[in-house]
Amino acid sequence: MNDTTHPSRQKFIDAATALIREKGYAGTSVDDICARAGLRKGSFFHHFKSKEELLLAAIEHWNNFTGWQIRAIDCSAMSTCAWIFWTARSPNFPVCLVL
Repeated sequence: MNDTTHPSRQKFIDAATALIREKGYAGTSVDDICARAGLRKGSFFHHFKSKEELLLAAIEHWNNFTGWQIRAIDCSAMSTCAWIFWTARSPNFPVCLVL
């Protein structure tokens, strides 16, 4: 979480990431996200205009999170398969990985 992210906004991002992995984007409702985050729907719409906007914020968060990991490894010494395995072992592994 960066310094400018409000704690409740981050809870929504974390909840959405987990639920979308479990149920898929179409199978995840705003109500599901609010329940998982333990926050009210009014708070959701304070931070995000829509579920789609939350998805974009979750993608941005994921990109920021993984950016330092990718820069920290020496990819030249690692095969693509080994890199995918290493990444998949991360607790925050994305729904899909495109190389």
